[in-house]
Amino acid sequence: MGRAGILPLRDLCQKTSLSRFERVQALTLVETLLGHERLNAKWVPLLNAMRQTGSTRLDPHLGPILGID
Repeated sequence: MGRAGILPLRDLCQKTSLSRFERVQALTLVETLLGHERLNAKWVPLLNAMRQTGSTRLDPHLGPILGID
C-alpha cells in the first residue's frame, strides 16, 4: 500500500476485486489514460488485448501496450 492508502499502479492493475476507494483510484487511472494524448492513442489496443485475455487486469499490458514500467 502506498502513501495515504493509495495502491501503486502495478498493484492496482493486478487486483481482481476492488474496494470502493480502489474503484475511485481505478476510475482516475482510466480518466488519465483517456486524457493523455500518447496513452489515449493506445486505448483501443488495450481494450482489444483485455478482450483477448478475457480479463480486465491491466498489469500484463502496462509495458507491452502502454509503455509503462
